[in-house]
Amino acid sequence: MKFSLLSIIMLLPVLASSQTSMGRPFSVYLNPQKGEAALGGISIMLRTTQNPYPFNGIPVDLNLHRVQEICFNQAQKDYENYRAGRLSEQAYRAIPMSNRDTAMIADTTYRHTIHVLVGFNTAGKKVVIFDKNQNRDFSDEVLLEFDTTHNSFNLRMDENHRFELPEIELNYEHFDGQQIQKRTAWLRFDPYRIIRLRRVKDEIERLLELRIIQDEYLDGIFSFKGLEYKVRVFHKAPSASTYLGPTVRTHISPKYRPMNLTQGLLRGDTLLLDGHPVILAGLSMYGDSLRLIELPEQIKLWGKEPGFFARDMVFIDVTGASRRLSDCLKNDQYLVIDFWGTWSPPSIKRMPEVQDLYDKISRLKKVDMISVAYDEDINKVRSYIERYNRSWPQAFDDSNLFNNASSPVRQLQVKDFPAIFLIGPDGKILATNFMEISKWVDEKLE
Repeated sequence: MKFSLLSIIMLLPVLASSQTSMGRPFSVYLNPQKGEAALGGISIMLRTTQNPYPFNGIPVDLNLHRVQEICFNQAQKDYENYRAGRLSEQAYRAIPMSNRDTAMIADTTYRHTIHVLVGFNTAGKKVVIFDKNQNRDFSDEVLLEFDTTHNSFNLRMDENHRFELPEIELNYEHFDGQQIQKRTAWLRFDPYRIIRLRRVKDEIERLLELRIIQDEYLDGIFSFKGLEYKVRVFHKAPSASTYLGPTVRTHISPKYRPMNLTQGLLRGDTLLLDGHPVILAGLSMYGDSLRLIELPEQIKLWGKEPGFFARDMVFIDVTGASRRLSDCLKNDQYLVIDFWGTWSPPSIKRMPEVQDLYDKISRLKKVDMISVAYDEDINKVRSYIERYNRSWPQAFDDSNLFNNASSPVRQLQVKDFPAIFLIGPDGKILATNFMEISKWVDEKLE
Protein backbone atom coordinates (compact mmCIF):
# COMPACT_ATOMS: atom_id res chain seq x y z
CA MET A 1 0.00 0.00 0.00
CA LYS A 2 1.36 3.42 -1.00
CA PHE A 3 1.74 5.91 1.81
CA SER A 4 2.35 9.65 1.48
CA LEU A 5 4.52 11.11 4.20
CA LEU A 6 4.14 14.54 2.59
CA SER A 7 0.37 14.45 2.81
CA ILE A 8 0.80 14.26 6.59
CA ILE A 9 3.52 16.93 6.58
CA MET A 10 1.16 19.24 4.73
CA LEU A 11 -1.42 18.91 7.49
CA LEU A 12 0.99 19.31 10.42
CA PRO A 13 0.71 23.12 10.60
CA VAL A 14 -3.06 22.75 10.64
CA LEU A 15 -3.13 19.97 13.22
CA ALA A 16 -0.60 21.77 15.42
CA SER A 17 -2.72 24.90 15.59
CA SER A 18 -5.14 25.16 18.50
CA GLN A 19 -7.36 27.29 16.31
CA THR A 20 -7.66 24.92 13.39
CA SER A 21 -7.85 21.76 15.51
CA MET A 22 -11.37 22.86 16.43
CA GLY A 23 -12.28 23.61 12.82
CA ARG A 24 -14.59 21.70 10.51
CA PRO A 25 -12.86 20.62 7.28
CA PHE A 26 -14.73 20.43 3.98
CA SER A 27 -13.76 20.04 0.32
CA VAL A 28 -14.70 21.76 -2.94
CA TYR A 29 -14.50 19.56 -6.01
CA LEU A 30 -12.65 21.11 -8.96
CA ASN A 31 -12.72 20.65 -12.73
CA PRO A 32 -9.98 21.63 -15.21
CA GLN A 33 -10.84 24.42 -17.66
CA LYS A 34 -8.98 25.89 -20.62
CA GLY A 35 -7.90 29.52 -20.67
CA GLU A 36 -6.72 32.42 -18.47
CA ALA A 37 -3.01 32.15 -19.37
CA ALA A 38 -2.80 35.94 -19.66
CA LEU A 39 -4.22 36.42 -16.14
CA GLY A 40 -2.84 33.62 -14.08
CA GLY A 41 -0.87 31.25 -16.26
CA ILE A 42 2.04 29.59 -14.51
CA SER A 43 5.32 29.17 -16.35
CA ILE A 44 6.70 25.67 -16.76
CA MET A 45 10.45 25.35 -16.99
CA LEU A 46 11.85 23.31 -19.86
CA ARG A 47 14.88 21.16 -19.13
CA THR A 48 17.50 19.97 -21.57
CA THR A 49 16.67 16.30 -21.94
CA GLN A 50 18.94 13.65 -20.46
CA ASN A 51 17.10 10.90 -22.35
CA PRO A 52 19.63 8.22 -23.33
CA TYR A 53 17.68 7.18 -26.42
CA PRO A 54 18.35 8.78 -29.84
CA PHE A 55 15.78 11.07 -31.47
CA ASN A 56 14.78 10.63 -35.08
CA GLY A 57 13.37 13.06 -37.60
CA ILE A 58 15.47 16.08 -36.70
CA PRO A 59 15.32 18.45 -39.74
CA VAL A 60 18.58 18.48 -41.68
CA ASP A 61 18.50 22.25 -42.31
CA LEU A 62 18.96 23.18 -38.65
CA ASN A 63 22.13 25.12 -37.87
CA LEU A 64 21.46 24.92 -34.16
CA HIS A 65 19.07 22.86 -32.06
CA ARG A 66 18.44 21.36 -28.65
CA VAL A 67 15.94 18.76 -27.45
CA GLN A 68 14.20 19.86 -24.26
CA GLU A 69 11.40 18.29 -22.27
CA ILE A 70 8.20 19.01 -20.36
CA CYS A 71 7.83 16.56 -17.49
CA PHE A 72 4.41 16.28 -15.85
CA ASN A 73 5.69 14.14 -12.97
CA GLN A 74 9.34 14.65 -12.10
CA ALA A 75 9.04 12.29 -9.13
CA GLN A 76 8.06 9.44 -11.46
CA LYS A 77 10.83 10.28 -13.93
CA ASP A 78 13.49 10.34 -11.21
CA TYR A 79 12.24 7.03 -9.85
CA GLU A 80 12.34 5.39 -13.29
CA ASN A 81 15.90 6.64 -13.86
CA TYR A 82 16.92 5.33 -10.44
CA ARG A 83 15.32 1.95 -11.07
CA ALA A 84 16.98 1.68 -14.50
CA GLY A 85 20.41 2.48 -13.05
CA ARG A 86 20.71 5.87 -14.75
CA LEU A 87 20.62 7.55 -11.32
CA SER A 88 22.72 6.30 -8.41
CA GLU A 89 21.14 5.60 -5.05
CA GLN A 90 23.14 8.43 -3.50
CA ALA A 91 21.96 10.88 -6.16
CA TYR A 92 18.36 9.68 -5.80
CA ARG A 93 18.39 10.05 -2.02
CA ALA A 94 19.74 13.59 -2.44
CA ILE A 95 16.57 14.60 -4.32
CA PRO A 96 14.15 16.60 -2.10
CA MET A 97 11.52 14.43 -0.48
CA SER A 98 8.75 16.30 -2.32
CA ASN A 99 10.08 14.71 -5.53
CA ARG A 100 10.27 11.24 -3.97
CA ASP A 101 6.71 11.08 -2.64
CA THR A 102 5.72 7.43 -3.09
CA ALA A 103 2.04 8.34 -3.40
CA MET A 104 2.89 10.04 -6.71
CA ILE A 105 5.00 7.16 -8.08
CA ALA A 106 3.81 4.07 -9.97
CA ASP A 107 5.73 0.81 -10.16
CA THR A 108 5.30 0.74 -13.94
CA THR A 109 6.47 3.26 -16.53
CA TYR A 110 4.02 5.52 -18.32
CA ARG A 111 4.04 8.55 -20.64
CA HIS A 112 4.63 11.57 -18.44
CA THR A 113 7.30 13.44 -20.45
CA ILE A 114 6.98 15.21 -23.81
CA HIS A 115 10.07 16.29 -25.74
CA VAL A 116 10.37 19.58 -27.59
CA LEU A 117 12.89 20.35 -30.31
CA VAL A 118 13.92 24.01 -30.46
CA GLY A 119 16.34 25.24 -33.09
CA PHE A 120 17.16 27.66 -35.90
CA ASN A 121 17.14 26.73 -39.58
CA THR A 122 19.32 28.07 -42.38
CA ALA A 123 16.72 30.77 -43.15
CA GLY A 124 17.13 32.19 -39.63
CA LYS A 125 13.67 31.09 -38.47
CA LYS A 126 13.13 29.60 -35.04
CA VAL A 127 11.83 26.04 -35.29
CA VAL A 128 9.69 24.37 -32.62
CA ILE A 129 8.46 20.76 -32.80
CA PHE A 130 6.53 19.00 -30.03
CA ASP A 131 6.80 15.20 -29.97
CA LYS A 132 3.11 14.89 -29.12
CA ASN A 133 2.86 11.14 -29.70
CA GLN A 134 5.99 10.58 -27.57
CA ASN A 135 7.72 8.21 -30.00
CA ARG A 136 11.03 10.13 -30.03
CA ASP A 137 10.52 10.93 -33.73
CA PHE A 138 9.96 14.54 -34.84
CA SER A 139 9.32 13.71 -38.51
CA ASP A 140 5.64 12.80 -37.92
CA GLU A 141 4.86 16.03 -36.02
CA VAL A 142 3.99 19.55 -37.15
CA LEU A 143 7.02 21.80 -37.67
CA LEU A 144 6.37 25.36 -36.45
CA GLU A 145 8.46 28.30 -37.70
CA PHE A 146 8.73 31.75 -36.12
CA ASP A 147 10.40 34.97 -37.16
CA THR A 148 11.87 36.10 -33.85
CA THR A 149 13.37 39.37 -35.07
CA HIS A 150 12.14 42.46 -33.25
CA ASN A 151 10.68 43.83 -36.48
CA SER A 152 8.11 41.02 -36.58
CA PHE A 153 6.69 41.69 -33.11
CA ASN A 154 4.20 44.40 -34.11
CA LEU A 155 2.67 42.10 -36.73
CA ARG A 156 1.48 39.75 -34.01
CA MET A 157 -0.13 42.27 -31.67
CA ASP A 158 -3.91 42.06 -31.26
CA GLU A 159 -6.25 45.06 -31.08
CA ASN A 160 -5.48 45.49 -27.37
CA HIS A 161 -1.72 45.59 -28.05
CA ARG A 162 -1.22 42.20 -26.46
CA PHE A 163 0.86 39.45 -27.88
CA GLU A 164 -1.18 36.41 -28.90
CA LEU A 165 1.06 33.47 -28.10
CA PRO A 166 0.60 30.21 -30.00
CA GLU A 167 -1.20 27.43 -28.13
CA ILE A 168 -0.71 23.68 -28.00
CA GLU A 169 -2.59 20.74 -26.47
CA LEU A 170 -0.50 17.89 -25.13
CA ASN A 171 -1.82 14.53 -23.99
CA TYR A 172 0.05 12.76 -21.22
CA GLU A 173 -0.55 10.10 -18.60
CA HIS A 174 -0.99 10.73 -14.90
CA PHE A 175 -0.88 8.39 -11.91
CA ASP A 176 -3.61 9.22 -9.38
CA GLY A 177 -2.33 6.91 -6.67
CA GLN A 178 -4.35 3.96 -7.87
CA GLN A 179 -4.35 3.91 -11.65
CA ILE A 180 -2.83 5.63 -14.66
CA GLN A 181 -5.16 8.13 -16.32
CA LYS A 182 -5.02 10.12 -19.53
CA ARG A 183 -4.81 13.88 -19.12
CA THR A 184 -4.69 16.88 -21.44
CA ALA A 185 -2.52 19.92 -20.79
CA TRP A 186 -3.54 23.23 -22.38
CA LEU A 187 -0.44 25.31 -22.93
CA ARG A 188 0.83 28.41 -24.67
CA PHE A 189 4.45 28.94 -25.60
CA ASP A 190 6.60 31.98 -26.23
CA PRO A 191 9.17 31.51 -29.01
CA TYR A 192 9.86 35.26 -29.05
CA ARG A 193 11.15 35.49 -25.46
CA ILE A 194 8.81 38.41 -24.73
CA ILE A 195 9.14 37.63 -21.02
CA ARG A 196 12.51 36.21 -20.12
CA LEU A 197 12.53 33.48 -17.52
CA ARG A 198 15.99 33.86 -16.11
CA ARG A 199 19.49 35.08 -16.80
CA VAL A 200 20.99 32.68 -19.28
CA LYS A 201 24.57 31.45 -19.22
CA ASP A 202 25.43 31.89 -22.88
CA GLU A 203 24.11 33.08 -26.24
CA ILE A 204 23.07 29.59 -27.38
CA GLU A 205 20.97 29.09 -24.27
CA ARG A 206 19.39 32.50 -24.81
CA LEU A 207 18.45 31.72 -28.40
CA LEU A 208 16.99 28.29 -27.57
CA GLU A 209 15.01 29.36 -24.53
CA LEU A 210 11.30 28.57 -24.81
CA ARG A 211 8.80 29.74 -22.24
CA ILE A 212 5.85 27.39 -21.67
CA ILE A 213 2.74 28.83 -19.98
CA GLN A 214 0.01 26.70 -18.49
CA ASP A 215 -3.21 27.86 -20.16
CA GLU A 216 -5.63 26.22 -17.77
CA TYR A 217 -7.14 26.52 -14.34
CA LEU A 218 -9.40 24.60 -11.97
CA ASP A 219 -12.83 25.83 -11.00
CA GLY A 220 -15.67 24.77 -8.73
CA ILE A 221 -18.83 25.88 -6.96
CA PHE A 222 -19.72 25.33 -3.31
CA SER A 223 -22.35 26.37 -0.76
CA PHE A 224 -21.44 27.70 2.66
CA LYS A 225 -23.84 29.03 5.31
CA GLY A 226 -26.63 29.33 2.74
CA LEU A 227 -24.60 31.26 0.15
CA GLU A 228 -22.97 30.01 -3.06
CA TYR A 229 -19.34 30.70 -3.91
CA LYS A 230 -17.15 30.10 -6.94
CA VAL A 231 -13.52 29.02 -6.83
CA ARG A 232 -10.74 29.41 -9.38
CA VAL A 233 -7.33 27.85 -8.83
CA PHE A 234 -4.19 28.41 -10.90
CA HIS A 235 -1.75 25.57 -10.41
CA LYS A 236 1.01 23.51 -11.93
CA ALA A 237 0.57 20.01 -13.26
CA PRO A 238 -0.22 17.61 -10.38
CA SER A 239 2.83 16.80 -8.30
CA ALA A 240 3.93 16.92 -4.70
CA SER A 241 4.88 20.58 -5.19
CA THR A 242 1.30 21.33 -6.21
CA TYR A 243 -0.07 20.89 -2.71
CA LEU A 244 3.05 21.78 -0.73
CA GLY A 245 4.48 24.73 -2.63
CA PRO A 246 3.49 28.39 -2.94
CA THR A 247 2.65 28.11 -6.66
CA VAL A 248 -1.04 27.38 -6.11
CA ARG A 249 -3.04 30.61 -6.24
CA THR A 250 -6.70 30.45 -5.24
CA HIS A 251 -9.50 32.96 -5.80
CA ILE A 252 -12.87 32.70 -4.03
CA SER A 253 -15.82 35.06 -4.48
CA PRO A 254 -19.62 35.00 -4.24
CA LYS A 255 -21.01 33.09 -7.21
CA TYR A 256 -22.69 36.03 -8.93
CA ARG A 257 -20.02 38.68 -8.40
CA PRO A 258 -17.09 39.40 -10.75
CA MET A 259 -13.94 37.66 -9.57
CA ASN A 260 -10.87 39.78 -8.80
CA LEU A 261 -7.90 37.86 -10.20
CA THR A 262 -5.20 40.40 -9.33
CA GLN A 263 -4.41 38.78 -5.98
CA GLY A 264 -4.66 35.17 -4.92
CA LEU A 265 -4.82 33.24 -1.69
CA LEU A 266 -2.04 30.84 -0.74
CA ARG A 267 -2.19 27.72 1.39
CA GLY A 268 -2.62 28.67 5.05
CA ASP A 269 -4.33 32.00 4.34
CA THR A 270 -7.51 32.85 6.27
CA LEU A 271 -10.50 34.43 4.58
CA LEU A 272 -13.96 35.54 5.66
CA LEU A 273 -16.98 34.17 3.83
CA ASP A 274 -19.84 36.51 4.74
CA GLY A 275 -18.08 37.15 8.05
CA HIS A 276 -17.36 33.49 8.81
CA PRO A 277 -13.65 32.59 9.17
CA VAL A 278 -12.26 29.87 6.90
CA ILE A 279 -8.68 28.63 6.37
CA LEU A 280 -7.42 27.60 2.95
CA ALA A 281 -5.74 24.24 3.65
CA GLY A 282 -4.63 23.64 0.05
CA LEU A 283 -5.24 21.38 -2.90
CA SER A 284 -5.78 17.67 -2.55
CA MET A 285 -2.84 15.50 -3.51
CA TYR A 286 -4.08 15.00 -7.06
CA GLY A 287 -5.49 18.45 -7.69
CA ASP A 288 -9.14 17.39 -7.88
CA SER A 289 -10.44 19.23 -4.82
CA LEU A 290 -9.71 22.23 -2.62
CA ARG A 291 -9.57 21.76 1.14
CA LEU A 292 -11.05 24.41 3.44
CA ILE A 293 -11.43 24.49 7.22
CA GLU A 294 -14.26 26.38 8.90
CA LEU A 295 -13.10 28.01 12.14
CA PRO A 296 -15.16 28.74 15.28
CA GLU A 297 -16.74 32.18 15.22
CA GLN A 298 -15.17 33.25 18.53
CA ILE A 299 -11.61 32.98 17.25
CA LYS A 300 -9.84 36.31 16.87
CA LEU A 301 -8.26 36.43 13.42
CA TRP A 302 -5.36 38.72 12.58
CA GLY A 303 -5.13 40.07 9.04
CA LYS A 304 -5.24 43.05 6.72
CA GLU A 305 -8.76 42.83 5.26
CA PRO A 306 -12.08 44.13 6.65
CA GLY A 307 -13.41 41.72 9.26
CA PHE A 308 -9.95 40.77 10.55
CA PHE A 309 -8.20 42.29 13.56
CA ALA A 310 -5.15 44.50 13.22
CA ARG A 311 -2.13 43.45 15.26
CA ASP A 312 -0.74 45.99 17.66
CA MET A 313 1.86 48.25 16.10
CA VAL A 314 4.00 51.25 16.99
CA PHE A 315 3.63 54.67 15.38
CA ILE A 316 6.79 56.78 15.57
CA ASP A 317 6.06 60.38 14.64
CA VAL A 318 8.46 62.67 12.82
CA THR A 319 9.61 64.15 16.14
CA GLY A 320 10.63 60.72 17.47
CA ALA A 321 7.74 60.25 19.93
CA SER A 322 5.91 56.91 19.76
CA ARG A 323 2.58 55.38 20.69
CA ARG A 324 0.92 52.05 20.10
CA LEU A 325 -2.24 51.28 18.15
CA SER A 326 -3.79 49.87 21.32
CA ASP A 327 -3.30 53.25 23.03
CA CYS A 328 -4.98 55.04 20.12
CA LEU A 329 -8.09 52.85 20.46
CA LYS A 330 -8.67 53.40 24.17
CA ASN A 331 -11.93 54.98 25.35
CA ASP A 332 -13.89 53.58 22.37
CA GLN A 333 -11.90 55.55 19.83
CA TYR A 334 -11.87 54.77 16.09
CA LEU A 335 -8.68 55.34 14.09
CA VAL A 336 -8.14 56.11 10.42
CA ILE A 337 -4.62 55.22 9.24
CA ASP A 338 -3.43 56.85 6.01
CA PHE A 339 -0.32 55.36 4.35
CA TRP A 340 1.65 57.42 1.84
CA GLY A 341 5.15 58.10 0.51
CA THR A 342 6.98 61.04 -1.02
CA TRP A 343 8.10 58.68 -3.83
CA SER A 344 4.49 57.75 -4.71
CA PRO A 345 2.78 60.11 -7.23
CA PRO A 346 -0.69 58.69 -6.40
CA SER A 347 -0.04 59.51 -2.73
CA ILE A 348 0.80 63.11 -3.56
CA LYS A 349 -2.22 63.37 -5.85
CA ARG A 350 -4.53 62.20 -3.06
CA MET A 351 -3.23 64.68 -0.47
CA PRO A 352 -6.03 67.26 -0.96
CA GLU A 353 -8.64 64.51 -0.48
CA VAL A 354 -6.87 63.29 2.65
CA GLN A 355 -6.87 66.87 3.96
CA ASP A 356 -10.63 67.15 3.34
CA LEU A 357 -11.15 63.82 5.13
CA TYR A 358 -9.20 65.02 8.16
CA ASP A 359 -11.16 68.28 8.26
CA LYS A 360 -14.31 66.17 8.70
CA ILE A 361 -12.75 63.77 11.20
CA SER A 362 -11.53 66.68 13.35
CA ARG A 363 -15.20 67.49 14.03
CA LEU A 364 -15.82 64.02 15.53
CA LYS A 365 -15.04 63.23 19.17
CA LYS A 366 -14.53 59.47 18.86
CA VAL A 367 -12.52 59.34 15.62
CA ASP A 368 -8.81 60.10 15.21
CA MET A 369 -6.52 60.03 12.22
CA ILE A 370 -2.83 59.37 11.72
CA SER A 371 -0.78 59.41 8.53
CA VAL A 372 2.18 57.07 8.07
CA ALA A 373 4.91 57.98 5.58
CA TYR A 374 6.74 54.89 4.35
CA ASP A 375 9.99 56.43 3.21
CA GLU A 376 13.76 56.40 3.59
CA ASP A 377 14.38 60.13 4.11
CA ILE A 378 12.68 61.63 7.14
CA ASN A 379 13.80 65.16 6.22
CA LYS A 380 12.05 64.86 2.86
CA VAL A 381 8.92 63.64 4.65
CA ARG A 382 9.04 66.63 7.02
CA SER A 383 9.35 68.94 4.02
CA TYR A 384 6.22 67.47 2.42
CA ILE A 385 4.31 67.68 5.71
CA GLU A 386 5.15 71.36 5.99
CA ARG A 387 4.44 72.08 2.33
CA TYR A 388 0.97 70.50 2.48
CA ASN A 389 0.20 71.82 5.99
CA ARG A 390 -0.64 68.39 7.43
CA SER A 391 -1.59 69.33 11.01
CA TRP A 392 -2.72 65.92 12.33
CA PRO A 393 -0.33 63.25 13.75
CA GLN A 394 2.33 62.27 11.21
CA ALA A 395 4.30 59.03 11.65
CA PHE A 396 7.42 57.88 9.85
CA ASP A 397 7.99 54.22 8.92
CA ASP A 398 11.60 53.84 7.81
CA SER A 399 11.69 51.70 4.65
CA ASN A 400 15.36 50.92 5.33
CA LEU A 401 14.53 48.91 8.47
CA PHE A 402 13.59 45.50 7.09
CA ASN A 403 13.40 43.75 10.48
CA ASN A 404 11.11 46.17 12.28
CA ALA A 405 8.44 43.71 13.48
CA SER A 406 6.14 46.43 14.86
CA SER A 407 6.20 48.49 11.66
CA PRO A 408 2.67 49.59 10.66
CA VAL A 409 3.42 48.83 7.01
CA ARG A 410 4.50 45.27 7.86
CA GLN A 411 1.76 44.61 10.39
CA LEU A 412 -0.94 45.59 7.89
CA GLN A 413 1.00 44.14 4.92
CA VAL A 414 0.69 47.34 2.91
CA LYS A 415 2.05 46.84 -0.60
CA ASP A 416 0.30 49.53 -2.65
CA PHE A 417 0.42 53.24 -1.87
CA PRO A 418 -1.56 55.20 -0.97
CA ALA A 419 -3.54 52.95 1.36
CA ILE A 420 -6.06 53.62 4.10
CA PHE A 421 -7.56 51.65 7.00
CA LEU A 422 -10.45 52.29 9.39
CA ILE A 423 -9.87 50.48 12.71
CA GLY A 424 -12.64 50.03 15.28
CA PRO A 425 -12.21 50.37 19.07
CA ASP A 426 -11.85 46.59 19.39
CA GLY A 427 -9.02 46.55 16.82
CA LYS A 428 -11.12 45.11 13.99
CA ILE A 429 -10.50 46.46 10.49
CA LEU A 430 -13.78 48.01 9.31
CA ALA A 431 -12.82 49.32 5.85
CA THR A 432 -9.86 49.74 3.50
CA ASN A 433 -11.47 51.79 0.73
CA PHE A 434 -11.09 55.57 0.70
CA MET A 435 -14.60 56.30 -0.61
CA GLU A 436 -16.16 53.87 1.86
CA ILE A 437 -14.32 55.44 4.80
CA SER A 438 -15.22 58.94 3.61
CA LYS A 439 -18.88 57.90 3.44
CA TRP A 440 -18.66 56.39 6.95
CA VAL A 441 -17.29 59.71 8.29
CA ASP A 442 -20.07 61.66 6.56
CA GLU A 443 -22.67 59.44 8.21
CA LYS A 444 -21.07 60.00 11.61
CA LEU A 445 -21.38 63.77 11.08
CA GLU A 446 -25.09 63.61 10.41
